[in-house]
Amino acid sequence: MLFAKSLKPINQIPTNNRIAATIRRAIFTGEYKAGQKLTLNELETTFGGFRTPIREALVILESQGLIEHAHNRISRVAKIDTKFIRDTYDIREILEDEAIRKCCSLPDFQADQLLKLQDSAEKAVESMSLEEYVNYDLFFHSEIWRQARNKKLISFITQVWNGPYVGSDEKEVALWKTAMKEHRDILEGIIAHDTEKAQLALNTQIERSRERTIRAIQKTLDGGTA
Repeated sequence: MLFAKSLKPINQIPTNNRIAATIRRAIFTGEYKAGQKLTLNELETTFGGFRTPIREALVILESQGLIEHAHNRISRVAKIDTKFIRDTYDIREILEDEAIRKCCSLPDFQADQLLKLQDSAEKAVESMSLEEYVNYDLFFHSEIWRQARNKKLISFITQVWNGPYVGSDEKEVALWKTAMKEHRDILEGIIAHDTEKAQLALNTQIERSRERTIRAIQKTLDGGTA
């Protein structure tokens, strides 16, 4: 079994949001280019036939300005720029900061499972696959969102979530170790009710992800400037 693959909080992210996150990531990296057609049939092949959540994912992405509905079950990728990326990450930072703040105020934050996960991840990082790392990262963040105890907040966060980072589909162990250190600081901050420490670690991680995404889009989209 893959490391962290079966951890239950991952299932709290609805299928439509997970599909939207995958498409969003592909748009950000230029895998899906501005003007490219996205058909239901092609997306069903990619995502294993989940027609209803695919439709819902497209509605989410259209509401965010990432795709434009054309006709006959066809959508097109919208042209985006680095300002769009910065704005998206600004919203994500605000929402995740609030989740951190709520968790820091809890007298009964449940840290045991996350501490075990963190210990295991740090020991296994050298041998983890990309899929295992993504699952670990999603578990870590989604468990914090869950414990913030605000379903609306979770809904909004998952609509701008696009994974741990953008710009590479390869193992990056040094980067993973840096992110794990930030996760450790986030967790220690929450346990100590130290909102400033936890939010600083989170914001450092989000800012790095933002800049990596901007560099990726500048390589693939015309007219992108930081």
